[in-house]
Amino acid sequence: MSTTFPLLSWQINAHVPDSANPGDPGGRGTPDVAGNADPETGYQIEVNGQQTVTGGTSAVAPLWAGLIANINQKLGHSVGFINPVLYKLSAQDGIFSILQLGTTI
Repeated sequence: MSTTFPLLSWQINAHVPDSANPGDPGGRGTPDVAGNADPETGYQIEVNGQQTVTGGTSAVAPLWAGLIANINQKLGHSVGFINPVLYKLSAQDGIFSILQLGTTI
């Protein structure tokens, strides 16, 4: 929960929890999207002919960029800034799964 950045307009109906800190205003909540960032179970890649597994935000950000590029290609146009669309979809039951395990550490 951010105390620096306010809750964004598309997060208003997303049930972002209030701050756990007494007196702190509710601000920008949890990440908009997630991906497997564990370097032990992340993504198999090849570097200089060697197979390895990597993770972290340096792997997840390109994953999401690729997913959005695939969506754009399939639709035949750019979806643009997708966060408000994701939050609108999240209001529908069964569209997304809330992660029950794991951390952002």
